[in-house]
Amino acid sequence: MASVLFESEGAIIRNIMSNKLEGPDAAQMLIILASWYFLTIITYGTNVPSGLFLPGMIVGCAFGSIYADLFLEIPFGWG
Repeated sequence: MASVLFESEGAIIRNIMSNKLEGPDAAQMLIILASWYFLTIITYGTNVPSGLFLPGMIVGCAFGSIYADLFLEIPFGWG
C-alpha cells in the first residue's frame, strides 16, 4: 500500500490498473480512495492553480477497483 501512496500520480494510476496478483485489497483501496478524495477536495478549494485531472483519475481508479473486488465476490450462479 505504501508503494501506491508515495509514488507520483501517474505511477499510482499504473499500479492500480495493473493486473498484478499482489495488489491492494478493497480495504486498502478504501483508504487510498478516502485520502486522495480528501486531498482533492482541499486542493480544489485553494486559489493556486492545481491539476484536478490526475487526482480525479486516481479517485476513479480506486473506486473502480473497489467495485470490481466487490462484484467478483457476488455469486451469480452462471458457471
